[in-house]
Amino acid sequence: MAGGQAEIAERLLARNAAVNAKDIEGHTALWIAIHAPAITTSAQKSAPVDTTAVADVLRRHGGSE
Repeated sequence: MAGGQAEIAERLLARNAAVNAKDIEGHTALWIAIHAPAITTSAQKSAPVDTTAVADVLRRHGGSE
């Protein structure tokens, strides 16, 4: 799934999305990808989503924590 998330990030950034926009708590998307990744839950288990590819995309586009 992370590949799809990274592709979406690439497309948004290609259309001039603000790479270092902050949320209400002052965190950037890169900070969230590194420090607070989403949790996926299935019938078998819960696990953090691998956001490494998204973090790489954000860094390539000048993202900062």
